[in-house]
Order: sequence, then structure tokens, then C-alpha cells
Amino acid sequence: SLTAGVIRIIYPPLNAAGVKKLNRGAISAEYINVLSWQPNPDNVDIRAFRIYLTEAGTRRLLAEVEASTAEYRQRRVEKDKTYTYGLLAVDKAGREGEEATIVVR
Repeated sequence: SLTAGVIRIIYPPLNAAGVKKLNRGAISAEYINVLSWQPNPDNVDIRAFRIYLTEAGTRRLLAEVEASTAEYRQRRVEKDKTYTYGLLAVDKAGREGEEATIVVR
């Protein structure tokens, strides 16, 4: 008897986008990058999304948010700097899926 294990593909989030905004308070102001996305309905058992930041060829984990989350804000970014993010769905086994790339200028 032969048993084959099927590893399900984890698809990238849909409509991944980012925008840089000026966040003004009563006495201060800062730039923030706002990332947004939609869960991919073809995925099963997604528990989280991981957001990576790539700078100078190095990728580092910036945040992990719950699967019910569809937005992330990175505070105190530079006005004239370009940021590149990788957004991935993570299943209950901790496997990461295909990456959606977001570039914010």
C-alpha cells in the first residue's frame, strides 16, 4: 500500500498594494507606509500573513499579523525612500506561500 502526501500550494494575497502617507498629529508629523491586501480565497487554513522588508539585498521579517488582518502600517519611514515588501500567507503548519511584492515610493 502506498500513501502519497499532498502538499497544498499557498497562493499569494490578492490586490497587494502600498501607499506612502503623511500622518499629522496636533504637534508632530511623520510618514507611514500603508500596505493592504485581500486574502486569496484559494488558500486553506491560513493562520497569518508575514511581511518582509528588503533593503540592500537583505530580507528581514518586519511583522506577522493574524489572518483576519488586511492592512499593515509601517511608521517613521523616509519621505523620499523606496521600500520593497514581501507579503506571504502562512498556513497552520507554519509554511509560507508564494510572495506578493509591494513597492512603495
